[in-house]
Amino acid sequence: MKNRLAAGPNSTSTVSATAAFVFALFLATGSAQAQQTGSDRNDNNGGDSGSNFGFRINLNDLINSVDRNKNRNRTRKRRRNTPARNTQNSPSTVPQFATRELLIIVDSNTDDATVDALLQDYGLTRIAESVIALIGQRIIRSRVGPPLSPQRTLQLSIDPRITFAQPNYLYTLSARKAAQYAVAKLGLEDVHSLSRGDGIIVGILDTGVNRAHPSLKGVVQDQEDFTGRKRNARESHGTAVASVIAARDGMIGVAPGAKVLSARVFARSKKYRQSLGHTFNLLRGVDWAVAGGAQVINMSFAGPADPIFQTMLKSASDAGVVVVAAAGNHGAKGPPAYPGAYDSVIAVTATDARDRLYKHANRGEYISLSAPGVNILAAHRSRSYETSSGTSMAAAYVTGAVALLRQSMPWLHPEDVVNRFTRTAVDLGQDGWDPLFGHGLLDIRRAFNEP
Repeated sequence: MKNRLAAGPNSTSTVSATAAFVFALFLATGSAQAQQTGSDRNDNNGGDSGSNFGFRINLNDLINSVDRNKNRNRTRKRRRNTPARNTQNSPSTVPQFATRELLIIVDSNTDDATVDALLQDYGLTRIAESVIALIGQRIIRSRVGPPLSPQRTLQLSIDPRITFAQPNYLYTLSARKAAQYAVAKLGLEDVHSLSRGDGIIVGILDTGVNRAHPSLKGVVQDQEDFTGRKRNARESHGTAVASVIAARDGMIGVAPGAKVLSARVFARSKKYRQSLGHTFNLLRGVDWAVAGGAQVINMSFAGPADPIFQTMLKSASDAGVVVVAAAGNHGAKGPPAYPGAYDSVIAVTATDARDRLYKHANRGEYISLSAPGVNILAAHRSRSYETSSGTSMAAAYVTGAVALLRQSMPWLHPEDVVNRFTRTAVDLGQDGWDPLFGHGLLDIRRAFNEP
């Protein structure tokens, strides 16, 4: 009934996600068609207008996006007629489009002089532009100077020099912090008033961490590549694990004050089409991390029993380093997963938002703790986010929790850290320890409050 974990890059990518962003759809009115049906459009006065691309634009949106006063009036009216609601815990309402911005779409072959003259005629200032090869159009994102009247806006929409014009519509992604059910479940925002993991160094043995990811800027203290292999774009597992542990922006990391030592000990194998690591590199990675001052090491991978690696991890524990590993993603009948099954390692299994066991999680006498590991929001590739499932993610939560506790109670020996977490865990499944959930669900608040 120990503490351990195993999994190797053991997480399953499911959904791509992330933060609010601006994206332009190309609706609006066409030039050739505008000349042929201009009188019809004037009759519509604020209705929908056709385009060469078969889309239709709502001219009211186009007018409102360039008329500050009209936009303000609509906001005031909406506020007067809408019952008050509690917005303290809800995200800010995103408007339909960027006020006083227009997207002007012209043929990609249109010369600069024509575009410059067009912008000048309507008092528009170029913010940025790009040629979209897929549709053969040049898109000019522009800012409106003096507000355009409805009549002037309508003239712009049928100007023969343009393909069409439209507002710069705003879109938001549906994930981000909303997907982080673990934040509330583990009480992280309360715990962060006590500890953020400041000054704690976390070693991560994995595929490597993208230190340039927006959520991890300033997090990676040092990194070393022990594989000698070129980085593969598909290797995002280490970045995901690091973000769960210590993200500082874009999502809530468990220990945002901690620093990371990233040991790249896994590289993608063309033959097996997945990332693989081996004993030689794992040994070097642990040695490097311990020498660099790591107080806790995360190992979200799994493999066979390995005598020399077992000895290495026992030495790390004896040196005061807490070692956390994934319990493994091989299901109910899977064999014990190492290094999680070693006595000196905390093995963590994964649960979902309703505290149910992850269906692919290993079972066994070596399972120590449970932590959220299903549909976990994590950093992905260069700038994006995704939701992942697996005991890898659960291990990362426990690693982050160790960093929080070690900042507040630096005198605790690794065994004391483990005992504190197992004593305060929320019992799941059968009474007491069991081979599915171990001692139960990680409860960071209770671990801090225990005398």
